[in-house]
Amino acid sequence: MGFAYILLTRGEDGSSSCTAGVLCCRIEGKIPEFGGWSEMKLLGRPVGAQCGYSTWRELSLLAAAFVLSRILYYAAGVRFDTAPLNFYFQYIDPNLLRTDLWRSLHYLEQQPPLFNFYLGAALRYFPAYATVVFHLTHLLLGLAITLGLYLLMGRMGVSRRIALVLTLIHTVSPASVLYENQLFYEYALAALMCLSALFLHRYASGGRSLDGFCFFCCLALLSGIRSIYHLAWFALLIAYTCYIPRAGVRRTIAVALLPFAFVLSFYLKNLILFHSIVAGGSAYGGVNLANMAALPLSPPELEKLAASGRISQAITHGACDLVPDLGKAADVVPPPSLTGVPLVDYCFKSSGTLNFNCRWLGEIGQLCANDARTVVRLHPQIYLRSVYQNV
Repeated sequence: MGFAYILLTRGEDGSSSCTAGVLCCRIEGKIPEFGGWSEMKLLGRPVGAQCGYSTWRELSLLAAAFVLSRILYYAAGVRFDTAPLNFYFQYIDPNLLRTDLWRSLHYLEQQPPLFNFYLGAALRYFPAYATVVFHLTHLLLGLAITLGLYLLMGRMGVSRRIALVLTLIHTVSPASVLYENQLFYEYALAALMCLSALFLHRYASGGRSLDGFCFFCCLALLSGIRSIYHLAWFALLIAYTCYIPRAGVRRTIAVALLPFAFVLSFYLKNLILFHSIVAGGSAYGGVNLANMAALPLSPPELEKLAASGRISQAITHGACDLVPDLGKAADVVPPPSLTGVPLVDYCFKSSGTLNFNCRWLGEIGQLCANDARTVVRLHPQIYLRSVYQNV
């Protein structure tokens, strides 16, 4: 599914350009508004009118269309799917989320903690209504995307009719409803992307601290849900936002400080406990690297490298497969001693699926990563081919 984004650039004349998706506007002497153009002065002087004005009638129409479409989809048999809770590798074992939530979050290495916190809070504190909580949350996210898309397109200069039609198409499309009814974090990420673009445009055009704070809070939630939105990504966006003329460096740093500290706390915890600031780098990070760099080699070639001592027996024993063979892996990497923390001690969840937060899998993953780096040095073309195929 698509997502909203916004890019700010600064011209030689001191003006700023905004780009969101395929739509763009130029903030100079005028800014786009539904129904016409409004005068605007930059560099700290007053804004003549609110950018992207929308009537309550149109927002109410969109909200009504959202509610009616969800009622019709429900009548057609669409139900919220909580099955991923039992087998998605991104999730902590549901039993641990119910009975050992806080300790499990503390020792969680393979994922940022926020989505598992959300799952655990619903399972632990609303055990009889967890599915209802999940469904209602996703409905609110869907409504936020609907209203946010319309407001964002208004601010980007799209005509009122086109913005309304495009938003309605997105709102009632089966693809949107499919994501909305699956227990996964992609829908939350889409909502946060949309809202962050909206608040960034508001901050760029008006310079209000509250809009800047809401923008960085959206970024903090993105970083706390998915590891691809790394702390370094957050820091770069702070630095880039400082170039917004109406915001200024001091104001931007002030509004970004608390959200940045919130995200920083996750990384400091992982650095202290696991000596790493890359979520997922030990277990499936090593397995993924081995699958890209080493496993494309033929079995005889891998056996030859293992026999020469250049790589370990982990790859040839199936320990580096996407679903590692722990029975054979025990011959290469003995299981570590128990720590008393279920999340890191046991490599299988109560559902029987692999628990990638297991300490043993982390040690196997590190060995796979070392072997993969050796193969990259010996056969770099294999890794480059895998990168090319995945781009």
